[in-house]
Amino acid sequence: MHLAYSAAAATSSAETLQLCTGADLQAGLQQRVRAALSQGIEALEATVTELLATTGQGRGSCPVLASIIGELCQPDTLRLLLAQLLASEPALTGVQDRSYYHHNGFRKLVLLQNAAFKLRLHLWEANSERHHENIHDHRWNFASCLLAGRFQTVVWEEDPTGPETRLDCTYTPAQGNGHYGVRENGQVRLRQRATHQLQAGDLYYMPASTLHQVTDPGQGETITLMLTATPVLDHCKLYAEHSIPEQDKQNVPFSRAEIQHELRALLRTTCQPALAA
Repeated sequence: MHLAYSAAAATSSAETLQLCTGADLQAGLQQRVRAALSQGIEALEATVTELLATTGQGRGSCPVLASIIGELCQPDTLRLLLAQLLASEPALTGVQDRSYYHHNGFRKLVLLQNAAFKLRLHLWEANSERHHENIHDHRWNFASCLLAGRFQTVVWEEDPTGPETRLDCTYTPAQGNGHYGVRENGQVRLRQRATHQLQAGDLYYMPASTLHQVTDPGQGETITLMLTATPVLDHCKLYAEHSIPEQDKQNVPFSRAEIQHELRALLRTTCQPALAA
């Protein structure tokens, strides 16, 4: 898989989304990830945790997060990871327990998770009419690679003279009941800071608190593999066009069969050697 930014550059020099190329990745670190995965899922989790611990309070720097995800998105590496998950009933149970249909319009599969990191797959359906993503930030730094498809990411910032008005909300993650919390804080004005066109093979890093919005996932299925570090913030910001109905605050889980179907589909398509470049 190639790692190259799309020809359409960001529309602003004020960068908060950092595109990565092969020159930004650390070969020695990637070799450690490959070697760990060859020993199994537990060894991979331990190695990723150890590598992230070398960054400030485990918060994940751009070179470390990008190097890890840059290796895990390689077809051979991803194929091995998915095969190991499918072969392990405890691992599949963990994926099922952590995964759900996300309110921002995609299917979220959390492949691995501990106190130091999460490894997540995001899948947008082809020609999905349900996709409508609120402007939001995250509690943690992350790196992500597009495995298939394309999308546009718009970076926003608050501006009292900005042209767009949204409902400022404080978002807290779902607890045991599967409901996430939203506190409405009133109307704010926003403006676009930058626009990025991303396509399959692009790899990028985004720091916590960067306000962004994924739009136009494309006509085919879009898939990303994302690695998040330990939280930097206590909560997230979310900017909605209107109040969020209670029923939309409930995460919708997957069945075991759905999890297996998604992982096997990736093995048949995204992980094929022909995609490597």
